[in-house]
Amino acid sequence: MSTASERLYALLPAVYRERDAAQGHVLRSLIELIGEQVTVLEDDLDQLYDDLFIETCADWVIPYLGALVGVTDPAASRAEVANTLAYRRRKGTATVIEQLASDITGWDTLVIEYFQRLATTQYLNHLRLSHRTWIDVRRPTLRGTAFDASPRTAEMRRIEPGRGRYNIANIGIHSWRIPAFEQGVGPAQRLDARRFRFDVLGRDLALYNRPLPEREISYRAEPWNVPMPLTRELLADHPDRYFGISFAVEVDGEPVTPAAGQEWLDLFSVCNLMDFAGSWANLPADRIAIDPELGRLAFPSGEDPPGEVRLMYHYGFPGRIGGGTYPRQEGFSPGAPIRVPEHHTSIQAALDAAVQRLTTDGSDDVDGVVVEITDNAVYAESLQLHVPAGRWIELRAAEGRRPALALGGDFELAGDAGAEVRLDGLLVAGGAVRVAATVDGAVNDLERLRLQHCTLVPASNALDDRATPLVGLQIDSGCGVLLHRCVCSSLRLVETASVEISDSIVDAGATDALAVARDDDEPAGDVQVRASTLVGRLHATTLSADDTIFHAAGDAPPVRIERVQQGCVRFSWVPSGSIVPRRYRCRPSDDDGFMHPYFTSLVWGDAGYGQLSARCATAIREGAEDGGEMGAFEHLKHVMKSARLRRNLPEYLRLSLEAGPFLET
Repeated sequence: MSTASERLYALLPAVYRERDAAQGHVLRSLIELIGEQVTVLEDDLDQLYDDLFIETCADWVIPYLGALVGVTDPAASRAEVANTLAYRRRKGTATVIEQLASDITGWDTLVIEYFQRLATTQYLNHLRLSHRTWIDVRRPTLRGTAFDASPRTAEMRRIEPGRGRYNIANIGIHSWRIPAFEQGVGPAQRLDARRFRFDVLGRDLALYNRPLPEREISYRAEPWNVPMPLTRELLADHPDRYFGISFAVEVDGEPVTPAAGQEWLDLFSVCNLMDFAGSWANLPADRIAIDPELGRLAFPSGEDPPGEVRLMYHYGFPGRIGGGTYPRQEGFSPGAPIRVPEHHTSIQAALDAAVQRLTTDGSDDVDGVVVEITDNAVYAESLQLHVPAGRWIELRAAEGRRPALALGGDFELAGDAGAEVRLDGLLVAGGAVRVAATVDGAVNDLERLRLQHCTLVPASNALDDRATPLVGLQIDSGCGVLLHRCVCSSLRLVETASVEISDSIVDAGATDALAVARDDDEPAGDVQVRASTLVGRLHATTLSADDTIFHAAGDAPPVRIERVQQGCVRFSWVPSGSIVPRRYRCRPSDDDGFMHPYFTSLVWGDAGYGQLSARCATAIREGAEDGGEMGAFEHLKHVMKSARLRRNLPEYLRLSLEAGPFLET
């Protein structure tokens, strides 16, 4: 019984409650129904009060509160409306433009008044000692970044994207689109007794700064306030800003921190640990060496080798897709989970326990079981799972965790009629997720496989050295597959299987490799794609696609569909020579000329992986149905954010000044 129902029931005279109890609580059941509606009414009244304030109001109220303070843009954010009066009090200053840009786009931003960085001839009667006209070539700490304060000679071009910067009337708005994600404390990848990598899969990985918030609107951004990759010089010059904040080191469960009277650089040496003569260069003798640009760590040779080394760090990635530590709890299935390693030390033991629970529990109320991994460890296992008929099992990473599954073979999935497997938040390497046609001579009737926020390591970064591309999903039965917010290597599906791909990247490792097909370039089954990026060729029976980039090439048709009378391809990039169903507003069209999509990077592990480059053609960056960019990061609405910023800037610029946006990442 709810609180409101209990209050109403308690108002009844005791004699009626006693008679109701004697007759099976019929009146109490009626009061419960009334109480549910009373609770709804109370919640609505409470929300009406909350709707008076921008900090607590419902989303639909934001435009109405914005209209009260003169914000006419219906797409205005909560922060933009909340800070509007503060903007107007400081109109024309660099600090308010910086805050406005950050509130509108959600990106960390630095505003530069370029007239302050012009090299001018000094008037000897009125020297400006604070104005530098020289460059310190010995300390290139921030050279080439937006924080580079080196003076420049004037250029007369207007400040447009890719045009002039250093002019009296120019103001640059530098934005960092790629956020920094925290990788919680987990094992380091050990090369030998003293050398370690931050990434558990053994890749060189650029460490990112954890941006510290700007607490006041009058505060100007510094390098530690934006998510930028750490450089060796920056870390050596400002160790207190990054050690223990952007990354941390633990040995045998104890954090490595300076003792009283010590500095960080008394323990650590920031240096270049690049490959050299079969080992690493600059290996230390008396301090722990760290290379933030390569994500490498080396312990001194003059001490005993360390025990268990665990690390915390931040990495860059364009958005919340693939396995990550960002919030995912809204997509979790209900139920009390079986936890690894709390209840079982291995994933296979936990999966066996989940199957046992579904098999022995005869209640129809138990539809499925959740297996949850609660740490960031690496699980080197060979996994198998067989789900009973009509039930589901979910294997997921806990909120804020990113465990790695280093498979010793394929992850074999099977099930009886109506069974479903769900994978959420996992980083999978070393093998494929496979649904075989038969299991022990019986037909595999697994009905559905759902993956969300998972990374099945792309072929170019496999754990082994196989020359053939690594297959991420191998579906040999009539199973239906759903990929949502995933990064996946190539898919192999039989003709009876189907796949739905949304907000994901499917990467075969090369544009002429097979991204989606059956074995030996035979057609896969039905394929539905929305707002995704496919790197490699596609060969399927039917295709329906929206807002998608098919980045493929080769002698064979890049995209080849057998039944072109079914389905439709809309607002997508489809390479020339493709055989697809009817098209609607796709690119390239006949009048586009020579045009291709350009990406910041297509190497998994790079911070800009899968992100459309700023030099990509406007027809692709604004070619989606809603006017945004095609591809996997369409949901980020970068184009709309930039357009809104351009619309709102003139109100806050001083007379005769002109602002131009620059994307740092």
